[in-house]
Amino acid sequence: MVDTIPAEPNPTWSKAYAPGDEIFDYFDDVVKKHDLPSITTYNANVVKAVWQKRTSTWQVTVDVKEGDRTVRSVHEADFLIGATGHLSNPNHPKFPGMESFKGKIMHTARWDKSYNLKGKRVACIGTGATACQVVPAIVDSVQHLTVFQRTPGWVFPYFLDKTYDKQEIQYFLDNPEMVKKYRDALWLAYESRYGYTQADSPVQIQVREFAVKYMEEMIPDPKLRAKLLPSFPAGCKRITPSNTYYGALVKPNCELVTDRIQRLTPEGIITTGPDGERLHPVDCIITATGFDVRFIPSFPIIGSNGVSIEELWNAKGAEAFKTGVGVSGFPNYFMILGPNSSGGGNSILSSSEAQAIYAVNAIATCTLSGIRTLDVKKEVQDAWNLKGQAFLQKTVFAGPCVSWYKTSSGKITAIYPGTKTGLAKEIAKIDWSDYNITFRDGDERKNLTRKVKAKDPEKVEITTEEIVVI
Repeated sequence: MVDTIPAEPNPTWSKAYAPGDEIFDYFDDVVKKHDLPSITTYNANVVKAVWQKRTSTWQVTVDVKEGDRTVRSVHEADFLIGATGHLSNPNHPKFPGMESFKGKIMHTARWDKSYNLKGKRVACIGTGATACQVVPAIVDSVQHLTVFQRTPGWVFPYFLDKTYDKQEIQYFLDNPEMVKKYRDALWLAYESRYGYTQADSPVQIQVREFAVKYMEEMIPDPKLRAKLLPSFPAGCKRITPSNTYYGALVKPNCELVTDRIQRLTPEGIITTGPDGERLHPVDCIITATGFDVRFIPSFPIIGSNGVSIEELWNAKGAEAFKTGVGVSGFPNYFMILGPNSSGGGNSILSSSEAQAIYAVNAIATCTLSGIRTLDVKKEVQDAWNLKGQAFLQKTVFAGPCVSWYKTSSGKITAIYPGTKTGLAKEIAKIDWSDYNITFRDGDERKNLTRKVKAKDPEKVEITTEEIVVI
């Protein structure tokens, strides 16, 4: 219910935590309703995006697969929006001997629906949010399930474990205003939990005690509980909601292995532990190993100084401006879910919605006011990041754990320094003093405030030729 676009409420969710197919169908319906396929190029691989100083435009090279052939095209755009997401590039583990394994290997983000797991000996590598969904879903159909854990995570029961019956769904259909009120109430409830992110706070202590008690109720074996108990604060790694993960782990055909994976053989996985090497024979290996969350696109984006985002961020970690809406040195470039735009416990859709509105309003104002280029001032971007990192270092996200929230050096690149409500408020209005601006008429001395507010950006029509969204 919370993971919906506010302007597109859905009164027919079957559960509070809806299954993946149902979520996909919801977004598919929204896409079709707004005729987005008509402006979308499918089977497209962006090769590169390069800022052209002479024309103040982005040149985007794209390869499109058409049957057995690939057609390359080049697009010129006044504005570029990067919406590739930060959980889109699977992190494939590399173990010695992987090429020798005779069975099936598949990442959870590249699931092969044609492969039948029934009666198979299956390994699941990883115990994060995805594994906590996969393990309970398959444990009853496989012959044996071996779950390989590197680091335990905090598991909580569902905040709202509810299945909506026919009468409730019909009520929402008949009373659409109640759908909004119900969603708003859930939203506020999720927002109210933000206090747990403050390290050593009373709320953090209560949350930890609650999670430990839940584990004790679900896991009777003290040795297994010891393997599952994290040594870091709740929230340092992503908290996982599940009512069924612990129950799956205690089933007779499921085993949790915490020994280090050494290599793969044709028959399975070799681990090394206190008792030496051990072979785990398996037919299928599921890698629930997350994503490459460096925020670096899979193709070069080259800015005004000839440096790519990859070069820039490989040097010091992903860093952008105000929730990741833009990057200094990359004019007329906006991001959806860039660095420091995720949050501690509420729907990510609110971040993407606020950033999309920011980008559209900025582009509309530029179109109306004759602005040629917007480029975030480096000193403004640096100051925002310095303040944000100082705040985040006092939270559980900076705790002693390995997490996709931060780099190996400890820089927190994924999390916004505040609540989702705070994020939306921060970028609700554009502060034009944050930018270096040039105008199409070449006159940089005009009163910018009067110029950009002269017309209503909500009433401007922007053609698709002016913007490329990747």
